[in-house]
Amino acid sequence: MMTRDEARELAEVTLEEYREGRLPKQDAVRFVMDAIEDARREEREAMTKSEFLDEVKRIVAEREGQHGKPGDTFKAIAAAWSAYLAAVVGVPVMLREEDVAMMLVELKVQRFAGGQSAHMDTLLDIAGYAACAGELVSGGR
Repeated sequence: MMTRDEARELAEVTLEEYREGRLPKQDAVRFVMDAIEDARREEREAMTKSEFLDEVKRIVAEREGQHGKPGDTFKAIAAAWSAYLAAVVGVPVMLREEDVAMMLVELKVQRFAGGQSAHMDTLLDIAGYAACAGELVSGGR
């Protein structure tokens, strides 16, 4: 594992080697991305279930401050996705806000399963979208 400073140092050296033609672009990108992921893993602390859920609450509140109420955002997305799917499939589709939340959960699950994203961040996102779905289904909009 490496620290953020070590990752930054490696990125600088890698960039210099790439600029000098000593390292192919795809290798440079892979080295830097691996270093960043290592640094992220190193910075994460072990969490209990309760601490994990507290972090989810913090993130959900932060996102709501940035993007507004999930029900409003997901309602707009549901309308757009419904129109798109109806046009593509040729059959009327009416997605609900909670459908959007669950589809975003599924997106994150598939990324996690495929190893395409930082695992802790993805798990936090899954829990956050599930919390939004729970709020919507319960009528807590």
